[in-house]
Amino acid sequence: MSTHDMNLANAAGASFRSDLNLALVALVSKFSSATEPADTWAYMWWIDTGNSLVKQRNADDDAWIVWGALDQTNDYFLPYLEGASIKTLLAAKADSSSLGTASTKDTGTASGEVPLNSDLGSASTKDTGVTNGDVPIIGAGDKLPESIIPGEAVKAWINFDSTGTISIRDSFNVTSITDNGVGDFTITWDTDFADVNYAWVGTSTGIGSSVSIGDPFASHQFVGSISIDQTNSLGGRVDRSYIGIIAMGDQ
Repeated sequence: MSTHDMNLANAAGASFRSDLNLALVALVSKFSSATEPADTWAYMWWIDTGNSLVKQRNADDDAWIVWGALDQTNDYFLPYLEGASIKTLLAAKADSSSLGTASTKDTGTASGEVPLNSDLGSASTKDTGVTNGDVPIIGAGDKLPESIIPGEAVKAWINFDSTGTISIRDSFNVTSITDNGVGDFTITWDTDFADVNYAWVGTSTGIGSSVSIGDPFASHQFVGSISIDQTNSLGGRVDRSYIGIIAMGDQ
């Protein structure tokens, strides 16, 4: 940690080199110090170690601009926006006590409900399960109302290994998968589709055949499930170490 006035005075060789080294240390450490540098210049950087802040001198060289905070314990940088940390701003925005202080509009819904159409105040609503003043949080596995996620969004997907004992690596909106035999599987959806006209796509790779492999295709497609066949170029069913299926449509 070092500061320097950046004035390299005439001196004998060793003394001059020592002074120069101190100036270089100040530059590369961005004048890191618990106290403000005595000499300042427009746009210079200063790591304020007393407050763990990253600062830069303004163009007029009469004030410091705070860029963010340094967390030396967890080794991360927290940016500032308009004089406050992003963390503080996000916390304030999530604080339900700050909601409703600006202009508002009556949605015509009861406590804990949100409107499902663009014209607030109409009758179509969905109960969020939260009390008045709370903010609903969408977590893993939660589904948003259709007004937020349109019909063309992916509604279900699965990544599985069909070699040996069939196993699901990961999935969404899938209840189970049934191994009907080599290269023949049935995927059961957790939430049914509205009709059988939903779209789906699949791909596969990995071990399973010495000849070229085609894409998976559907032998039967129902609102609550889909049967997938995986074949090689000769038409024979094969198992594959990676098969991925996604489905889209109304539910």
